[in-house]
Amino acid sequence: MNTDDLIRGVQTATFLSGIAAIVYAAFKSQTTREIIKQQSELIEAQKQRLDLLEKQHIENAQAIGQLQGEISAYKKIPLENIAKSIKQIAETNKQILQLVKEK
Repeated sequence: MNTDDLIRGVQTATFLSGIAAIVYAAFKSQTTREIIKQQSELIEAQKQRLDLLEKQHIENAQAIGQLQGEISAYKKIPLENIAKSIKQIAETNKQILQLVKEK
């Protein structure tokens, strides 16, 4: 093996390693682009989900407000008076039944 063969061998090895480096860089670049694309798609999906959840939160908050208003209205009903009225109605019904039986 002479010096010329050695130089050609080094040149060939350098050339092949250069090609390998270019292929690796192209592959890595392609992989990076794919990862970026996938991440962008995932981010967009998460944004859409967040928008949906925010909309549902607003709807739920409105429903809670409505229910709280209804609860306040029910609290204002004098429950003791309702119970007394029901007792009076029951007593009146008994009296009516007695009158009907007497006839």
